[in-house]
Amino acid sequence: MTMSHQGRTGWSASGLLFWPLCAVGLALVALAVLGPEAERRLVLQRQVDAMQAEVDLLHETAGQLAAADKALRDDPEYRERIVRHELGITRPGEVRMRQPVKTGATAPDAPAPVRSLDPFRAASPLPEWLGLVASFADPGIRTLSMATGGTMLLAGILLSLPRSRRNRPA
Repeated sequence: MTMSHQGRTGWSASGLLFWPLCAVGLALVALAVLGPEAERRLVLQRQVDAMQAEVDLLHETAGQLAAADKALRDDPEYRERIVRHELGITRPGEVRMRQPVKTGATAPDAPAPVRSLDPFRAASPLPEWLGLVASFADPGIRTLSMATGGTMLLAGILLSLPRSRRNRPA
């Protein structure tokens, strides 16, 4: 049997479509399968980032409280100012002015808390492709991707078969 539809290289046009169709079909199926996992990873990373921000804020608050504690123990002028403010006591000749109370005030001369720069705790940004893969978690997109990918795989396989098998009556 001669293959007149083949060129000089021995490859038919339908045989050349096998690899692109299979590659795209397999990619679509893989995206549909990996989509929900990528979406879960994005959600978890956002939760980790939010918790890390909360931990950093708590470390900062702890540093401020430690500085205020040290100032209360070691600085008599600061202690006197706090007591006079809390109890509303004024010295002779002073006039007390009402002002809103600030919570979490630190000592005026207390050093700012030092934050550690641990490279393992730094939040790394997520790659952009992860968001694209996560979009395949949507049920409609996932179903369409699976159907299209499966159809492309099947078409690639059918196109790779020799013509004699494709045209044979069932």
